[in-house]
Amino acid sequence: MARVYKMVSKCPEKLGILIGIYNLVPADAPLKSQKELEKEAEKATKQFDDYWSTERKVMTARFLDNAVIEQTENYPALKECISNQALFGWRNQKKNIYFQFLYFREKFNLILENAYSYFQGGYKIEVFFDSDKTIIFSFSDEGKYQIKSVPSVADLFAEALEGVDASRVRRCAICLKIFWAKTSNAGTCGDKKCADDLGNKKRLDKAKELKEKLNNHFQSRVKNNGTL
Repeated sequence: MARVYKMVSKCPEKLGILIGIYNLVPADAPLKSQKELEKEAEKATKQFDDYWSTERKVMTARFLDNAVIEQTENYPALKECISNQALFGWRNQKKNIYFQFLYFREKFNLILENAYSYFQGGYKIEVFFDSDKTIIFSFSDEGKYQIKSVPSVADLFAEALEGVDASRVRRCAICLKIFWAKTSNAGTCGDKKCADDLGNKKRLDKAKELKEKLNNHFQSRVKNNGTL
């Protein structure tokens, strides 16, 4: 009998980049939100009477940059992106890069949650994005405007997910990373430990199920016959 090989699917390049960015930190990493950090910054600079003063703005920005570095101390890959002040090919302040990252992960989670319910087709999913489009204005040597439109998070998702098989974008059953399922039955991200842990979990679940069936069978025999 001829051996049947599983169909292997390659992850689209743009989607692979977004998955890599999402996995810069664990899915359950306790990162503080933009709202939480801005509230802390407000408390730290409350000594300034003038809320809109330049000095207060500078101190707030400095506090947020330091807070962001502290937040990413245990996640070197994300810290490097923020320290280099670049993410998605954009250059920005450290605090803004961090906030963009949180926003991106929030939207990716929302897209995945909806996709798990509806990817069989025939449904429309609406995910609303904030107005995060950026336009960079610069000037040529002749003093003329030079305009560059920076892709928004919404643009990145639109380009990366267009025409993609939704069932292939999954969350690892063990470590919770997002991954591209190269085969239709893939349940983990491909890391050997995750694959081994899932195999052990399935075996334990199967043994537990068998034990419950046997217990139910014996209890039924005792109830009906008075003996095993």
